[in-house]
Amino acid sequence: MTKLSKPQVNIREDRQWKRILIVLKDFQTFLKEKGQDTISFDDINLALIKEYETYLFNKKVKGERTTATSTVGNKCVQLIGIIKRAEPYNLIDIHEAKLDKYSKPKKQTRR
Repeated sequence: MTKLSKPQVNIREDRQWKRILIVLKDFQTFLKEKGQDTISFDDINLALIKEYETYLFNKKVKGERTTATSTVGNKCVQLIGIIKRAEPYNLIDIHEAKLDKYSKPKKQTRR
């Protein structure tokens, strides 16, 4: 009797996909709390990303602490990276949306 083995799964791809889903779910939560359940690529711009950044800074984690500056910057950069994937399909112009102007926030004192 032959033993069947599990199919080969690219672990790096699997982790990357999970990371993308986490970033998108966080952004979706922000949009829902903002009252914008549905948006289009036309609605995505630097102002929205900066608003998301502020939301992340004010979000309470582990009791009374707020999100670390590096985490906020990384989440925003990851989100922009995901959005950039739509540019080759002409769904968004990164330059027109000014997403290429985003820079990570400077370190701030944790509250």
